[in-house]
Amino acid sequence: MMTSFDHIYWLGGSPCAGKSSIAHQLADQFGLHLYHCDTEFERQRQQVTALSAPTIHHLHQLSCDELWLRSVAEQLHTEIQYQAEQFQMILADLRQLPTQSKILVEGAVLMPTAVFPHLSQPHQAIWLVPTEPFQRTHYAQRPWIHDVLRDCTQPAQAFENWMQRDAAFARWVQQETAVRQLNCLVVDGNQTIEETSNQVARAFGLRDDY
Repeated sequence: MMTSFDHIYWLGGSPCAGKSSIAHQLADQFGLHLYHCDTEFERQRQQVTALSAPTIHHLHQLSCDELWLRSVAEQLHTEIQYQAEQFQMILADLRQLPTQSKILVEGAVLMPTAVFPHLSQPHQAIWLVPTEPFQRTHYAQRPWIHDVLRDCTQPAQAFENWMQRDAAFARWVQQETAVRQLNCLVVDGNQTIEETSNQVARAFGLRDDY
């Protein structure tokens, strides 16, 4: 029997759309238990084997060049596989959490294809995707980017591939949500975090003002 996730809200999307900031605001405002997929992943990765999660295991063995100088198409393909494997670990975690409280799960790993089978109602999920200019502007401001690419022999090309991969992932998310008639909000920087947070809250049915 499939576990019921009626008590869960899913906030997915591609990187650099403000998901984490919005998740914190919603959790504080509505008393939701917050599950950050990225935060939990470091613990989960310690349990990964080549058998249990072959894509995750393989990608973490690659050098910086091997990882980031691959074609963008290959990076997108393996990213989707990687996230599908991680999602199974997230489901295992969620099945262990109490069901009495509402839970907000946030992370790019929450792909529409993975989340859709676990939705009782479409309004339980929403995806945020940035426009490519917004994504590039805000990624470039993140200081840890240099640490990620420090060992690459062509850091500029590696960064460009990274940006193209995430832009392609954003387009893929938009396509997959459209096919399933799920909520997807494009973030272009014209709204504040508070305004976007209110839109997400209304989409979830947490508030009904307009």
